[in-house]
Amino acid sequence: MKVLYISSAKGPDYQCDLIFHGLRSILGPDVVDVNRLDYMYHRVGEAWTAFTLYNLLNPDPEPDRSDIEAKIRNHHFDVILYGSVLRNRNFLPLVLDTYPRNRIGFIDGEDEIDTSYIGYERIPPQNLHSWESPNYTVPKECPYFKRELTHTSRAIPISFGIPKEKVVDPIPEKIRLMALCDPRDRSTYIYQMENQAEYYKQYGESYFGFTRKQGGWDCMRHYEILASGAVPYFENIENCPEGTLTFLPKDDLKLAKVLHDNWKGTHQDVEDYRKILASVRFALLNYLTTEALAKYVLERMTQ
Repeated sequence: MKVLYISSAKGPDYQCDLIFHGLRSILGPDVVDVNRLDYMYHRVGEAWTAFTLYNLLNPDPEPDRSDIEAKIRNHHFDVILYGSVLRNRNFLPLVLDTYPRNRIGFIDGEDEIDTSYIGYERIPPQNLHSWESPNYTVPKECPYFKRELTHTSRAIPISFGIPKEKVVDPIPEKIRLMALCDPRDRSTYIYQMENQAEYYKQYGESYFGFTRKQGGWDCMRHYEILASGAVPYFENIENCPEGTLTFLPKDDLKLAKVLHDNWKGTHQDVEDYRKILASVRFALLNYLTTEALAKYVLERMTQ
């Protein structure tokens, strides 16, 4: 399968970037990133200043990024994906004139929850980021993948995820109840790129890692905790909307809070913990790696 992946490539954008990571991991150079997502690839002597997703992909072989307009006109690609629809819609008039609607996909990873504009009117200025592109209509027949869905919508739910190479195995031995890094206390944010391994290690050595809603309900920290071999202690998870974090077993995360809050370290506590950990890791490995999410997007577009 050949995929054209269109984005501004002007800086980290988790939802856009992690779907590309999954696609590139599956399809190699058959996914063509335009513009080139430089910070996703290995770069000798350089490192992007963000954890987890960046500087991981082998750039060889490079995809052929030449003559993109001609390739669109000649139906060279099987699927065209806009990795961040509110930030970049390059080539969209040509794409809409050339491709069937079910082969044009839009990914919306913004924290904003409004989706009323999808398929009905031009995207209003308040919903647009100023980086790129005029406010072309997003046709309602096109698959539209939306993070932070809080109400009934024709959009398809999607969420953050994590590269599978970041998932530890075996589970580290536990030495503390709660991880050291805590978003409630900024003084615990002591980890830099050069000691990134220590960041994951302090989660893996803990039974639980505290997390919560940030800009939106979805946050990379949830998946970093899971991948490190711990269970998220998710503040206010009971208030999370049904259409958000749809791949996470929220009922198990509610049980995890109760278990933590009543923890005595008994054999039963540990057994209950292992059951919850097994459930959330199953979800992580089957639905929440970048590859699993990329396959989910392709399956929804080609079914």
